[in-house]
Amino acid sequence: MSDIPVLLSGSKRGNRSAVAVPALRTSSYSDDRDECVEVATNLPRTVPVRDTKQRLDADRPTLVFGYEAWARFVGHIR
Repeated sequence: MSDIPVLLSGSKRGNRSAVAVPALRTSSYSDDRDECVEVATNLPRTVPVRDTKQRLDADRPTLVFGYEAWARFVGHIR
């Protein structure tokens, strides 16, 4: 996967067999106002990231980063 994030639209992902479901989690630093992002780190080679507001609207896009690109990003912000 390239370093460029991929946009996935909720209901337009298509029907695939054996598709892993991302276990999205919110940072422990976030508050209850839905002003943060959710990240899933349970998938091989990819890291989906979405706005917390997307929980209510599955058609909003999700960014999908390659694992290496995400690791570099997190390394830069720590």
